[in-house]
Amino acid sequence: NPISKNCMIKKDITTHTANSKEVLLFEGFFDLLSWYTIHCPNDQIIPLDYCVLNSTTNLDRAIPFLSNYSAIRSYLHVDSTGRLANSKLKNWFSDSEKKTTNQSYQGVEYGRFASRTTK
Repeated sequence: NPISKNCMIKKDITTHTANSKEVLLFEGFFDLLSWYTIHCPNDQIIPLDYCVLNSTTNLDRAIPFLSNYSAIRSYLHVDSTGRLANSKLKNWFSDSEKKTTNQSYQGVEYGRFASRTTK
């Protein structure tokens, strides 16, 4: 099947820590790269803490990492799985002081931005 997205190894989350009080949450690695393309002109690198799920099914694995932050900025996709993951995220942290904001593609779908700009 040419449309199938299979993986031979088990997927896990990817994290990076730069001692920030907030963390950016992405669904895929291209979403992170697209975010950098949009928000970091002239190839400057902004030190930030991030978590890449590599699949929304890995959200539960990310909870211990995300729990270390006072704020989570979510950049998950706006499809049904992204909305469900954002809902679960808000439910997990609903009893805490943690601020969770859904930044998802306020006008830009990050994962698709890179492919549109490279054509």
